[in-house]
Amino acid sequence: MINPVTLNRVWNYAKRGLKMAPDFALGTGGEVFEKTLKEAVRGVKGADGKYVGGTGYKNFWTKLKNAFKASEKHNSDLIRTEGGFFKAMKKNLMDIPTSLKDGWLNGATAAKAAGKSGLWGSIKGVGKALSKRMPLIGSILFMAFETPNILKATFDKDGGIVDGAAEFVKAGARATGSMAGFCIGQALCPIPVVGGIIGGLVGEWLTSKIVGKSFSEKKAAAEEEKKKLVAQAGGFDTGSTNIFAQGGMNADQFMLQQLQMAMMQNPDLMHKYDTVA
Repeated sequence: MINPVTLNRVWNYAKRGLKMAPDFALGTGGEVFEKTLKEAVRGVKGADGKYVGGTGYKNFWTKLKNAFKASEKHNSDLIRTEGGFFKAMKKNLMDIPTSLKDGWLNGATAAKAAGKSGLWGSIKGVGKALSKRMPLIGSILFMAFETPNILKATFDKDGGIVDGAAEFVKAGARATGSMAGFCIGQALCPIPVVGGIIGGLVGEWLTSKIVGKSFSEKKAAAEEEKKKLVAQAGGFDTGSTNIFAQGGMNADQFMLQQLQMAMMQNPDLMHKYDTVA
């Protein structure tokens, strides 16, 4: 049995995590987390491009918790100064064009001062500015890709509002897990972007294992299993000579008719179908 003290602690962590999740996944909370963890592990980057002051992976769990607390404080400050996450996110989105423009101009200036190609400097400057907003852009794209699944769960004949809400929560959890992995990967890997991509994929994969398959994945798996059950029954002819294909049946009615006939011939299939359903 779970210790009540442990259960209460887990619940408190969950509440804190839910409170800061929107800003972490879609705002700037992830950037604060990444910066804090990177400085603790690798140190602060000096003018010569070298990192100093980092203590490596020693007490890594403590460093993770400190990064989490820094992001949590950032979220609280955001609510106090900006009036909430969504107002701050709107401001961040509106600032993207200006950030890219400044990155282009500043990159070219810095490159020319160093006797290098101004064009290449501009490209690097834009890349640097864009990388700071990649967590926000990536999370928005992720949620956009999840929208069809959420709508399907909500309006499908086998779904409903509760299913749609559940899929929305799952998508949010996967986006947050992906962002956490991205930030950790960025902080630990010396190769820019690569560490973030790998970490993001791992984070999303781990979170998916926790929250389970999406509504669309479950429905597709159930349909595939039904087809296998029909095939196990010996496979009825689905051509024009099949008597069950006549009479104006639609595809779903025809499949149900075949499944019923298969169960009549093989009662063991009834138990298998009930298990799948």
